[in-house]
Amino acid sequence: MSGPARTGSLVSVLGGHFRLARISNVPTVLTNVAAGAALADALSGEAFSPLALLVLSLAMALFYTAGMYLNDIVDYAVDCKERPERPLPQGVLSRKTAFSFVIGYFVVGLLLVAYVRVWALFPGVALVAVIILYDCWHKNNPFSHWIMALTRSLVYVTVFVALGGTDVLHLLIAAILMLLYVAGLTYIARSETGHDFSRYWPIILLLLPAAYFGFQTDGLFLLVPAAFLLWCGWSLWFVYRREHRSIGGGIVRLIAGIALLDALVLATDGFGLLTIAGIGMFMVTRCLQGYVAGS
Repeated sequence: MSGPARTGSLVSVLGGHFRLARISNVPTVLTNVAAGAALADALSGEAFSPLALLVLSLAMALFYTAGMYLNDIVDYAVDCKERPERPLPQGVLSRKTAFSFVIGYFVVGLLLVAYVRVWALFPGVALVAVIILYDCWHKNNPFSHWIMALTRSLVYVTVFVALGGTDVLHLLIAAILMLLYVAGLTYIARSETGHDFSRYWPIILLLLPAAYFGFQTDGLFLLVPAAFLLWCGWSLWFVYRREHRSIGGGIVRLIAGIALLDALVLATDGFGLLTIAGIGMFMVTRCLQGYVAGS
């Protein structure tokens, strides 16, 4: 019987899990958690709880990973034709095994969220629901850009609630800016064949966070929005240059830029060391993307 080649070695299976999870992008989820904690004013003083931060980081990473697995399960038929190098078409992992991990990751993630604060299950369950909605209905869905972007904003909300945040306006502004940024990069990824304004207007969504946070920071912290702008410009050059365009190259760079956006949030709240850590996680993401594809 013919079919995809199956390799049972531990190295190949682990590699399949890493590629299925797009593990190179996980550092951006960790910076989402740090930014959410900053928005909740839970990174200093008596409110600071390293254990809670660690538990929430693991939970959000599990949600992200489950979403990536489910995405490939749903897209299996398409990937068999267009991306046969993906782990499921290759047969490195079976769809049944992958789906088992999806269920496990979601369940464990929700238990971890509940461990920190039961009330955080409300946004946590909403986050899981939005992830599933996006994975199951992102083809031919005119709102898919916003649905995917909402997953990142809901990480902020879940962490904020879990850590007992009270400044809802601060949270709302940051969550909306994250929503716009991720929706913008998704629009750019899917409008690559256009030749009119539809190709370019999403750039505005990418630049809004720097415009806002640039007015909220001062001193050395102003270097962060400047770095964010430069990185967005460099990433967009790959997308819009006339020769040797690389849509995928630009998009994975913009995905890494999510960590820089989180660093903007941390800089605005005056967390110098954590801002540097956020920038460091951005660099880690770019390094890992050289080994494991980020999209």
